[in-house]
Amino acid sequence: MNKLRLPRRVVLRGLGGVALGLPFLEVMQARRATAQQGQFPKRYIVCFGGYSLITDVDSSPSETVPSRTGAGYDLKQGLLPLAGVQDYVTVVSGMDLNALIGDGFHWHANLLLAGGRPAGERDDALTYPTSDQIVADAIGAETTFKFLAYRAQVSSYLAGNAVENSVNHGTISGRRTANRIEPIIPNSSPKAAFDSLFNGFAPKDPAGQAAAQLKLDKRKSILDVVDRTLGGIHGKLSVSDQVRLSQHWDEIRALETRLSAIAPTQRGSCATLADPGPDPDVGGASDDPTAVDVNQGYSDEDARAGVLNRLLAMAMICDLSRVGTLMYTHFQSFMNAQAIVGRTINLHSVNHQGTAVDIAVISAWHMKHFAELVTLLRDAPEGDGNVLDNSAVVYLNEGGEGDNPDRTDGSHATKGLVGLIAGRAGGLKSGVHLLAPAGANHPANLLISAMNAVGVATKTYGDISGPMPGLM
Repeated sequence: MNKLRLPRRVVLRGLGGVALGLPFLEVMQARRATAQQGQFPKRYIVCFGGYSLITDVDSSPSETVPSRTGAGYDLKQGLLPLAGVQDYVTVVSGMDLNALIGDGFHWHANLLLAGGRPAGERDDALTYPTSDQIVADAIGAETTFKFLAYRAQVSSYLAGNAVENSVNHGTISGRRTANRIEPIIPNSSPKAAFDSLFNGFAPKDPAGQAAAQLKLDKRKSILDVVDRTLGGIHGKLSVSDQVRLSQHWDEIRALETRLSAIAPTQRGSCATLADPGPDPDVGGASDDPTAVDVNQGYSDEDARAGVLNRLLAMAMICDLSRVGTLMYTHFQSFMNAQAIVGRTINLHSVNHQGTAVDIAVISAWHMKHFAELVTLLRDAPEGDGNVLDNSAVVYLNEGGEGDNPDRTDGSHATKGLVGLIAGRAGGLKSGVHLLAPAGANHPANLLISAMNAVGVATKTYGDISGPMPGLM
């Protein structure tokens, strides 16, 4: 007997070109004798926090980095929220950015998250595509969303400063387009993210399903009636503008495709989430990097991070997407930290003027949200295990703790960085504290290992080569 096999994205086309997507059927799933974890899709997530692990004025021992290596590592104040998921989280300390640059540089995603040498001092332009885009090209094409990019912090909160307000300070993702790397601007609106993700999610009742389908069938592409050449102007534009315009049309078409897609049937852990309602009010910005007050520089990032965690996790659980990035805070974050540390100071000033305890509190706030994301994936059953068993979830922050034991680098430390990797995809080792080995201690080495774990067989990333030994 022939065994019928249908692809996940099969559609039925009717009169007028109306496409009706099929719900997930068992025939679309690869046949297997047992529910082995290796036969489920892999997920890849990169998270980020915009702070360093040391201040300029306090050289006290770290309240974040574990003292013990191996399994059963100690959880100091800065990592304490990981207690409930410690068995799934490996801590990598002793990483070093100086394989690419000297001690003097300004932090940015290119060096930390793309493994690329900066074009110049304080130049934050991306020179390579980031790992999420590489992974999305490899494993994301089948899903409704090839990748998702979210950010909890709404803006830099520093007005009038071109460097600190550069678009690249607010993103950790970039893709190659034509002859440049284009930054992916993350979505910082939980409401917009929800509407995009769950629009068209099939209601459970038949009447609701019929109404939703009727609404979707009535949609018509605006690109069918818009002249893509702008009345002949397109050919007169510069090459870069032509590329940008073409990307704009493609993004509109991709958005329409997502809005018209029939979402998967809600089953198991996959379910539409409650509408988060209107976004929190956006706080004001200042042109003074040290100024802060209770009404400025804060847009309830704590609530935003919680919603974005849940949206990203459910997108992975429902296989709407397999690749995502989530910035909890900006590079050079000037977010009001009063809600976190209990006094009127912004996050950037904590690194310059705060204490080791302040840094631990800042780290713990980020870890609270990272641990929630990890927990959501762990608690979603999949086969004989859970979604986290098939995931690689990386967390990196901006700066390190300097040269141990001297710790002389201050808040611009490029040494002593600490990263986390959660999940067990591809045989990732979980629940240990690893001291990054010499010669493979750049964060890009960790990212190579994470990419390998989800099936991307690369040995190089940017200007860095080789996975990090001890992670698999």
